[in-house]
Amino acid sequence: MKQFVRIAAAIALWCTPVLVQACDVCGCSGGGNSLGLLPLVPRHFVGLRWQLQSFNTAPHHEGDQAATETYQTIDLWGRWQPHRRLQVIGILPYTSAVRTPQTDPVLKSRGIGDASLLAQFSLLDPQKQRLRTWQHNLQLGGGVKLPTGASQLLDAAGEQLPGNLQPGTGSTDWLVSGLYALRRGNWGVSLDAIGRLSSENNQQYQYGHRFNSGIQGFWVKSMGNAALLPSAGVMMDYRQEDRNAGKWVGDTGGHAVYATLGLQAFYGNVAMNIGYAVPLNHQLNDGYVTPTMHLNAGVTWLFSSKTTQKQPMPSGIFQDVSKI
Repeated sequence: MKQFVRIAAAIALWCTPVLVQACDVCGCSGGGNSLGLLPLVPRHFVGLRWQLQSFNTAPHHEGDQAATETYQTIDLWGRWQPHRRLQVIGILPYTSAVRTPQTDPVLKSRGIGDASLLAQFSLLDPQKQRLRTWQHNLQLGGGVKLPTGASQLLDAAGEQLPGNLQPGTGSTDWLVSGLYALRRGNWGVSLDAIGRLSSENNQQYQYGHRFNSGIQGFWVKSMGNAALLPSAGVMMDYRQEDRNAGKWVGDTGGHAVYATLGLQAFYGNVAMNIGYAVPLNHQLNDGYVTPTMHLNAGVTWLFSSKTTQKQPMPSGIFQDVSKI
């Protein structure tokens, strides 16, 4: 199998919280996601990935009820790589959200979410790193999240749905990211971080700036024409409080720390992955939101063009896993 394993930097957060009223509990506030470990070779790719997150929310204002909130996202995403040190990644999500209170009617929403576009550049040339015993990878990137998702959907009674059930934020946000990875032989470790700088939407609401970071170790096992890549680590999601017309909004923002486990399988031009995360520590929306689980799975297809076929194939951190 002529594939290479590389660590990609984190990207946009697809369960982006949207609060319209201060009393809305935003279950998604602790659900940041990233690209994680990916089969990145000098080729383009397209893929689908699915994510499921669940939260319990406690009442904290008069008339509130405890509820369970479940969010699912299917991302159509792909990458164009004009050079071995440069990649451009785009993602278009489709979201589904369900809020189930104790006695009130169930609230549901679904639709296309906010699309994102991110460019990443490798500061270290992979061709030079492949000859070293200790191989390093350092990437920086930036991009934009566009307001392509609906942010003012109504429920059956004609009332605007709570912000955390809206597919989009209604704002254009900026993304910055960084990654450092180190590998020796079959073992490696990566540290990544991404920030989202939010802007005010047309309702004069500005969602808090967000920061995600993580560290994970991985191991590569080759088996003939296939390879497995298990990984484990810790990730942190921090979100600043929101602002409404320039004023801070209570019961928003917070942080959560998760333990993560993942497994990827590579065969030919196809890569598949599955992952699971559990909360270790959290303080979301002043303690009124409790994350319960996070599942994800995906499949990616890599393909070549005339440009990528002419590019030399790097190794090292990007080593051909069929030869490990």
